[in-house]
Amino acid sequence: IVSTGLGAISESKSAASQRFVVPDKAVGLTFWYDVISEEPREWLGKEFDDTVEILIGEPDGDPTLTVTETVNGSDWQPIEGIDFPGGDDTTYHTGWKNRAFIIAPFRGKTVVLGIRCWDAGDSAYDTAVIVDKFELVVGK
Repeated sequence: IVSTGLGAISESKSAASQRFVVPDKAVGLTFWYDVISEEPREWLGKEFDDTVEILIGEPDGDPTLTVTETVNGSDWQPIEGIDFPGGDDTTYHTGWKNRAFIIAPFRGKTVVLGIRCWDAGDSAYDTAVIVDKFELVVGK
């Protein structure tokens, strides 16, 4: 979980990263994610536009953005049973989404996979992303 609250590392923003070497026969990377937030519907179209990004790239290069979800730009549905500290008791999520990314250009190279989540406009209403089931797809 990477979030704007729940132990955020710096002023309502958090990040996680993993460095790894892409195998020579790798062709793709797949993973699942779900963004959860207290801000959609109530704060839509306002400056409270929390953002989640998932990126991949070489350590000293410009990363490629593979996922962007924002409060104002994503589709949301209510979810029960989640109540972040602060904010209120209404929570929404994008639902689990699968992302497939062509990783062949990075074969044999070290890359960094990064997940970032940050708050915009406030620090009371939190947003989080859950990322799961990373899988390298290897060709023959």
